[in-house]
Amino acid sequence: MTPWHYRWLCQFSYMDLPESARAGQTLGALAREMLALDERGQLPCGSLTLKEKETLAVILQARELSSLTLIEFINRNKSTGLAAYIFKDPDSGVHMIFRGSERRSCAAPTGIDWLDNFLAPFAGSVQYPEIAEAARRYPEERIVFSGHSKGAHNALYALSSVVNERAQAVAFNGQGFAPGMFSKNERRRLRNQGINYVVRGDLVGSLLHHPEKRVFVKKQGKSDPHALESIAFDRQGQPVPARRPFWSAAVEWGTVRYMRNREMRPGQAL
Repeated sequence: MTPWHYRWLCQFSYMDLPESARAGQTLGALAREMLALDERGQLPCGSLTLKEKETLAVILQARELSSLTLIEFINRNKSTGLAAYIFKDPDSGVHMIFRGSERRSCAAPTGIDWLDNFLAPFAGSVQYPEIAEAARRYPEERIVFSGHSKGAHNALYALSSVVNERAQAVAFNGQGFAPGMFSKNERRRLRNQGINYVVRGDLVGSLLHHPEKRVFVKKQGKSDPHALESIAFDRQGQPVPARRPFWSAAVEWGTVRYMRNREMRPGQAL
């Protein structure tokens, strides 16, 4: 699959499954079921938005997406806030897609994601242990971790936590990490096996330390540069590279310097 396919999986990850959904269903079958339930007004959190309907339509049109099989939907929005989908493709590859930050809503009653975003560089994310546990279920399989925003950060953390030369991460607009957080081997794994596509103009993807490979890409349309729909793709499904702006490098330097001056590491008190 191309980064374009992962862009749509990341968009889908912001949606919750209906109660009737079961492991073993294809993503195409789930998309059709969700559209049918929406027509009947039977989705638990109200009608689908136009963006959600577009996402389901793209899934139905793209065989690479519609043929994926659901393994598990991790939904801990009532506790740590972690949400992720695990899919398997016909070639036995695994795709673990982490959801980004959510506003308090019917599907996310606690609103913990935003607090966790702030605390992660200082005290470590409350979601890290659960991410590592999920990632380590697949120590040898070909697996791709993906996500947008906080989901991108989580996908990169998942890659760092599993010793698997076949694992990769494809992230979009992911926040960085506290300097000194990773071991030499973890940094090498992130640099060689992880990529973070950051839209030119996005602030979040410039924050903190980035041991992974980062590629700045062109922005399309008038949407917020942090949004998934702002990523410009070429006809081969690859993000279109762009030059990194000076202010982005300054933001990274400033936030890393701030953290180093505090001499804090994840797990220490504020």
